[in-house]
Amino acid sequence: MVYNEPDFMDLWCRHYGAQVGLENCFIIDHGSDDGTTDNLGSVNILRLPRSPQDDDWRSQLVSDFSVGLLTRYDCVIYTDVDEILVADPRCHRNLTDAARAMRGPVMHAIGLEVWHLAAEEAAIDIARPVSDQRHWAWFNSALCKPSLIREPIRWAPGFHSVDAPLAFDHLYLFHLRYFDVARGLARLSRTRSMAWADETAGDHQRQPDEAWLRLVRDVGHLPKAEDADLDTTAAPLADLLQRTIDSQLGRQTDTYRIDLGIHGRSLLPIPPRFKGRF
Repeated sequence: MVYNEPDFMDLWCRHYGAQVGLENCFIIDHGSDDGTTDNLGSVNILRLPRSPQDDDWRSQLVSDFSVGLLTRYDCVIYTDVDEILVADPRCHRNLTDAARAMRGPVMHAIGLEVWHLAAEEAAIDIARPVSDQRHWAWFNSALCKPSLIREPIRWAPGFHSVDAPLAFDHLYLFHLRYFDVARGLARLSRTRSMAWADETAGDHQRQPDEAWLRLVRDVGHLPKAEDADLDTTAAPLADLLQRTIDSQLGRQTDTYRIDLGIHGRSLLPIPPRFKGRF
C-alpha cells in the first residue's frame, strides 16, 4: 500500500515480479499524485482517494483484502514498499518455494535494516541490485513481521504482529529505510508533510532530520561482526532471534506479541549468497 513512493516502487515491482510474476502483485494506491503507480505493466492496482494516514484503518483494510486473496491463492505476502523479502538460497530457491515449505498458518521474517555507511559506500543506484551496493545490516525485532500467510489473519497496526506464535524458516526481510541517506531524508520530509489521523502516531516517520541522522551515525559506528553469516543457528543472530521468541512470554493479549525494541549490538555482513538477490 503506497502513497508517493518514487524511490521504491520500481524496485519493489522488479523484485516481487521476478519472484511471483507481476500479474500476481497487488498495489493499493492511497491517492498518489506523483505518477508512482503509473506504467507498472501487469501489476494489479486498486486506487483509493487520499485521506489522512491511519495505521489502524490501513492494517484492517490490508487484512480484509488479503482474506479475499486467499480465496484464490494458496498464500499471500504483504510487505511495505521499502521491505524486500528474500528466502535464504541455502534452503529455498525463491519465495514460492518458501511458501510451499511452510507448515503453519504464518511465516515470520527475520528483520534486518540495510544500512548505508556513507563514508564507505556511494549513493544508491536504484537500477542496480541493492545487495551489490550495500554490505551491512542491523537486526531489528520490529521487522520480524508475519509477512507470509496461508490462513486468514488480522495484522496489528504497522503489520508487526498477528495472533500466532513466532515461526521462522529462513525468510529474511531487508528493510530499505536507511539504505541511502539522501533518499531517506527526502522520504522523511514527505512523511512529515502528510496529514495524519492521529497526531500522536507515527513519530518515527515524522522526526526531525537531526534525530534521524543521529541514528544513522550511531548505528553506523557499531562494531562489525565480520565473520557472521546470517546463520540462524550461530551467534549473534541466533541469540537475537531467541530473545525475540522469548519476548512473547506474557504478551499473549497485547496488541504486539513481541518486544519491538530488540536490536543488534553489531552490524552484520550481508553474505555473498544474498548478493544480487535484491
